[in-house]
Amino acid sequence: MSTEKGTKSETSNLTATKRKRSTLKGKFHRVYNRFRELRNRESHETLNTILTDMEEAYKDLEKGHACYYELLDPENETDLEEIERIDEDMDKLYSELCDCRSYVRQETEKSKNESKEKTQTVRVKKLDAPCFDGDIRSYPSFKRDYTAIMIPTYGQDPFALKKCLSGEALKTVQGVDYDFTEMMRRLDIKYGRPERIADSILCDIRKLKLIPDGDNLCFINSVETIERCYLDLKRMNLEREMNSATMISEIEKILPSLQKREWILQKQKHGLTDFGSLLKFLLDEKIAMEYMMSEIRSTQSQCQGPKARVHHTDIEPNSQECTSLSVQMQHNQNMLQKVVEGLAHITEIVSQGGLFPDSQRIHPQKPPQMRCWYHGSDTHDITECWHFARLDVNAKYDLLKRSGGCFICLRLGHIAKMCMNKTPCDHCNKMHHTLLHADNVQGSSNSILNKADTAKFEQNVILMVSEVSCKNDTLTTLWDPGSNISLITHSIAHKLNLPGQSVTLSVTKVGNTAEHLHTKEYVVPLCDQTGKIWQIRAYGIDEITANIAKVEISEVTQFFPKIKNSDIYRPYGKVHLLVGSDCCAILPVKVDNVGNLQLLQNQFGYCLRGSHEKLQISATSNQIQINHFTGFSSELNSVHVVDTETLQEKFDHFFDIESLGTYSTPRCGGCKCGNCGPGSGNFTLEEEKELHLIENGLSFDDKNKCWVISYPWKRNPNDLPNNIKSAVGRMKSTEQRIKKMGSEYTIQYQRQIEDMLDRQVARKLSFKEMHEHIGPIHYIPHHEVLKPESLSTPVRIVFNSSASYMGHVLNNYWAKGPKILNDLLSILLRFREGQIAIVGDIAKMYNSIHLTHADQHTHRFLWRDLPIIML
Repeated sequence: MSTEKGTKSETSNLTATKRKRSTLKGKFHRVYNRFRELRNRESHETLNTILTDMEEAYKDLEKGHACYYELLDPENETDLEEIERIDEDMDKLYSELCDCRSYVRQETEKSKNESKEKTQTVRVKKLDAPCFDGDIRSYPSFKRDYTAIMIPTYGQDPFALKKCLSGEALKTVQGVDYDFTEMMRRLDIKYGRPERIADSILCDIRKLKLIPDGDNLCFINSVETIERCYLDLKRMNLEREMNSATMISEIEKILPSLQKREWILQKQKHGLTDFGSLLKFLLDEKIAMEYMMSEIRSTQSQCQGPKARVHHTDIEPNSQECTSLSVQMQHNQNMLQKVVEGLAHITEIVSQGGLFPDSQRIHPQKPPQMRCWYHGSDTHDITECWHFARLDVNAKYDLLKRSGGCFICLRLGHIAKMCMNKTPCDHCNKMHHTLLHADNVQGSSNSILNKADTAKFEQNVILMVSEVSCKNDTLTTLWDPGSNISLITHSIAHKLNLPGQSVTLSVTKVGNTAEHLHTKEYVVPLCDQTGKIWQIRAYGIDEITANIAKVEISEVTQFFPKIKNSDIYRPYGKVHLLVGSDCCAILPVKVDNVGNLQLLQNQFGYCLRGSHEKLQISATSNQIQINHFTGFSSELNSVHVVDTETLQEKFDHFFDIESLGTYSTPRCGGCKCGNCGPGSGNFTLEEEKELHLIENGLSFDDKNKCWVISYPWKRNPNDLPNNIKSAVGRMKSTEQRIKKMGSEYTIQYQRQIEDMLDRQVARKLSFKEMHEHIGPIHYIPHHEVLKPESLSTPVRIVFNSSASYMGHVLNNYWAKGPKILNDLLSILLRFREGQIAIVGDIAKMYNSIHLTHADQHTHRFLWRDLPIIML
């Protein structure tokens, strides 16, 4: 009994050991197959890693082989045959391992040789030697660079040091240029003394002048100079020289008034006394100014015209210098200085006798004037300059004023009063040049443009805005006496459920331009402070004007003793309602005024209008332009809108619409018989040829009752390469992806392959047929398309005939033919011809058409059920 148990135990142990050896052998084969698959695609480093895995797998296999070998009996004939078989197997595996080692060794040597050749062909330029010309500020950096770059290469070579010197430094070492130590000693005595270097650095700070208010560029340059001096001293461990009360005071003196005020406030608040805090403050201000001056903050060009909106406030970009009161004062002082200089110039001319003195006597060194002073060129005249003519009229006046030009002849050097060419304007007969004429600009007799330039006199102007109750809601209302109609936004009308009547609104904007709008007329019930309802008619519009900025009016209400702060509330944001002169009975009237600021009152409360220095507007506007709507309205059926289209354009537009969805072009190009029926689309000659090629390859098999088609080859199919290796790789990749998804997807994929075989859509090729076939061979890769929402087919197989292999794509070998899909517009036009619409489809239509025998071999595909020898 014990003998039988021992025999069973030995047999089970032998079986387990044999199974373990088989597992280790399979592991080795997997690594070996991976190496063979990637040997032509991956680098030798990757292959070396795979080889390491292969050697480890072989070592494990040897251990398993030894264990299995010990359990076999050499005296037993069966075991002896097994021993011979496994020894041959191990020899074969070791031979495969040696082949892989040899291949990796060859690739490594080849890569080393290639890198060596590349290394020999690439030359790196040597670093340039440092230079020193006698600037004491640059001597510490020169000495440091020379020690790091030149000493390791040339050592204490006096000739190398001499080649690095020039100017005063070269003169310093003359006579001792043969002794390196003496040359460096003389240079250190003259340029290397710390006190001299520090004094030179601090002199740069003392040379800084007072920074003008608003001069951002000067401020940035000064801060950069201060920072550079500090870094130079810090490199020499002399930063304490900057951290003194004297140097801090010197820097504070040159700061602009605004920055000086901010620094003093921070200094007193936080108790800052060291130079590091001052430098941090200056660097923060520098970063802010650089951000303000960068293109990130730039907006649209000032040359764009104002938009036609009701009370549109166009914010044009101005220089960042006008951000503080001190900057504005500086600007006004500059303008006053220019006026004084102009008066002095006129006084000099008059005192020298005569309105037209000799130009050489007044300006003896004045260069000759360019014909076009706008471009600084003599190639054309200023009156013929196309770029100058395209400028806005106001921009032309500003250029002439800044350049000191004449408004009559556009020349520089004299004013309009002294111009000898008294030629009036061709349009208005006023004394200014024709290029300065504009219908919307009113000028005086001497062509001086009267306008409010807020760049010079910036004022915060507010319009009449208040809140009005309507159906238990509040509307932000703009009171505009300059408009003869009232407007309301469509969004607020829809919110209040106001009924509307369709009308056509003719709007006349600034510049006498008219526009026709198809809108609605609403009756808006407004409730005043006493509870009385006022019915007004307003016309719908998408946007009335830009959003109103928030205004702090608490400081100006004190000028009107009759009211309290609670009596006035000025809303901000989107404007919902505009009330024009058609509702004069409820427009606000003036109650009191202080300067240019007026207090107005109507049935709905108080509001303010005008400007005052105490007003605090959040938006930084520097120019206000007001455009009004004037127009009339009528019912939609009774209005006649003038169309600017010509009669020919109307006819073309009409026939374009009439011909939609219909075609009368014959199917064949160049038809001469006249009997060809109309086709379903317009085909080109190339498409017609491809269509004939497709039709000629189509035939019906009476025996099998199916259609057979030959591919419309436009290229020779014999040029197609045999891409079986690529197909095998893609099949394995598809297998791995499906296995990772789970067994459900694997089964579904297998079932679809079997379904194609059952329907005789695909068939297995025999080994004999594959090798005896003569002709083009091409394999089409396939992959999965997931449809998790589908219960029947969560995985669908897709064949990719657009895959590229060595630059060859199967789709490019076929003629595409014309588009034969029905035109969607034609379908819609015919849709109402019947009562019932039916949609049909032919199941598996693509797989129901058979291919010719020759073309079937260009339509091969691989699957894992095929015998491994075929792959």
